[in-house]
Amino acid sequence: MELFDTANNLLSAIPVRIYDQLVRDTDFTRRRLAILDLVWVVRSLDVAFAEDANYAARSKNSMLQRVARMLADREGRHPNLSWSDIAIYHPVGDPRSFLPPGAARDQEIFMYRSQHAIEKTLRYITDLHEREEVTAEILPILPVALNAVVKTMVRLNRERTPGHFYTLDPFLGPNNKFTGHATGAFSAWCYIVGYFLSEHHDFKQRLLRPENRMAFDRDADPHIKRIENGTFRTADQLIGSSGLGESQYAAARALLDSAQEKFGLFLHAHRGTIKRHASSSFDDVAPANISIINRESLNRGIAGIVVGKPV
Repeated sequence: MELFDTANNLLSAIPVRIYDQLVRDTDFTRRRLAILDLVWVVRSLDVAFAEDANYAARSKNSMLQRVARMLADREGRHPNLSWSDIAIYHPVGDPRSFLPPGAARDQEIFMYRSQHAIEKTLRYITDLHEREEVTAEILPILPVALNAVVKTMVRLNRERTPGHFYTLDPFLGPNNKFTGHATGAFSAWCYIVGYFLSEHHDFKQRLLRPENRMAFDRDADPHIKRIENGTFRTADQLIGSSGLGESQYAAARALLDSAQEKFGLFLHAHRGTIKRHASSSFDDVAPANISIINRESLNRGIAGIVVGKPV
């Protein structure tokens, strides 16, 4: 329990005013980085002392848990490690790691950086959506950006050593008592892009589930709210109301078809990566939809991007 005591002692030595600043701070970047470090430590300790009967009782009301809950409440999220922490808030230039120096840690960091690039691109696509008045300029970007996402996922699949993931798996495993969008699941940005491209109800349902929203990137909230209240315009709706001429309309539809194809390939590549590196998780409960298993969840996501194909 020495590591647990050390973590609590270090937190106790930090002046209270620092925590107050993190709670009040309008620069949420610092707060999210602080949460990342806190939940990283919590998850590490949970794994290290999984068999220690005294750990759970001591941890429940510890300084570590109190601070994590305080900052998480400020963000409106779970005080547990989530995919947003790993893939979005993780500082690329100063990566955290669960593993000791060596090939496995190199691959761990490679995975985080690859996922960060994917998330950044998916968010970029979503942010482009705000510029609804320049549909003709946005559409050509989509297939290019999504092709880069596909290539990144394929590279991640090919360059990782099969079996290394299971060294990391205990740290990225079940989200304890919290259900919904846990570590390892798709992000809000993925579901938003899926809904933008296809308007499929399955992507929308995953975005609106309360359990998922507690673990999503808070920056996605305005987009999710618009989807919820019906003011979010999908690609098909944008093209339909764009006033493009006949030839331009046909070109826009072709670009959308290409973007849908690329996004479908990304979903296939993601499923293939899981099959190669974490096949046992196929039969685990799907964090994004706890009524089904991962295999079915992935298949439904892939089916949802194909226009006219039932889920």
